[in-house]
Amino acid sequence: MGDLSNVQNSDLLDKKVIKRKTEAQLILGSDMTIEEELVEYLSYILELEEQKIKNIIGVFNDKAKEAEVE
Repeated sequence: MGDLSNVQNSDLLDKKVIKRKTEAQLILGSDMTIEEELVEYLSYILELEEQKIKNIIGVFNDKAKEAEVE
């Protein structure tokens, strides 16, 4: 953090600060599917609403089916 405080502001520098209510950490099991891991990430890291998660999972599943066909 000390090194970062010495960085000068610049138009070339883009910052993004994510403020969380609590610290979040993913606990992924070796038997989890990619879909289950994605739900965990969307829920606990991004803290998205359940309806948004369902929409994202729907798109994920559609794209996964397309990828298998090609």
